[in-house]
Parts: sequence; structure tokens; C-alpha cells
Amino acid sequence: MALPGLSFAPGLRFQDDVRASLGLLVSSSLDDSFHLVVAFGRCKFKLSPASVEMILQATIGGNALFFKVSALSGLVFKFSVASKEVGLAIRKLVSFECDLFKLFFHLWGGCGRNWRLELASNFLEEDRLSWQLPKQASKPSFAEVV
Repeated sequence: MALPGLSFAPGLRFQDDVRASLGLLVSSSLDDSFHLVVAFGRCKFKLSPASVEMILQATIGGNALFFKVSALSGLVFKFSVASKEVGLAIRKLVSFECDLFKLFFHLWGGCGRNWRLELASNFLEEDRLSWQLPKQASKPSFAEVV
């Protein structure tokens, strides 16, 4: 998949830094990988798992095919990297921005509240109970006005 104007230089730099500091590859074909989430703030490309794989390779290096990208929503995708150490190094980046896109890295699961569970269990009910119907001002009758 060709994405016009996409530069792989940042990914190659990050990949070399990871290899030098941790002695690890960014992506791996092994099943015991570490999962992260990437959320796009903006992007000039149509986002799909295949295009996100290429964008990730351009941003953090590695092999696009090994990221195993899956869509969580329109702008949010889950992906895999070779190890926890690599995942935490990517998370330290927090975000990456260029003319073509801006993305944010997040940890997958086990970090913070489970918003789906909270939404289903109590938020919607609490929200419903917090609303009050406005009291209608009683209009005086014709006799009271006269």
C-alpha cells in the first residue's frame, strides 16, 4: 500500500534507538507480543488496518505486517509490538506529529477504568437521575389578572 509523502526516516531512527538501548526489535512475528493503542488526532490518509500498519512503520519502525493492527473505532486502533519494554518505550513518545497525521500512543487494557463497564452499570442511570424537569410557572387566571 502506497501512502504518498510518507517518510520512513522517523521510524528508522526510533527503531535504531530501541535496538541500541534495549537490544530488541520493534515488531515480531511471535504471538507473545505487547499490545498498545494508537489514536489519530488527524490524518490525510483513509485509515484502515493496512494504512495504520504503514503509518506505524513510518513512525516507530519495525515491520508493518507484524503490528497486527485491528480497528477499535474510526480513529482508534489496537496494535502489537515485540515486547513490553518496546511498548513502554513507544508509550514514552506519547504522540507523533507531521504534516500528514498526528497520533497518540496509549497502553492497552489494565490501565485505568473500564469505561464500557462503568457506562453500562451506573453512569447512564446517574445521568438520568441528575436531570430535573423545569417547573412551569403557573399562569394567573383571567379573573386574577382582572
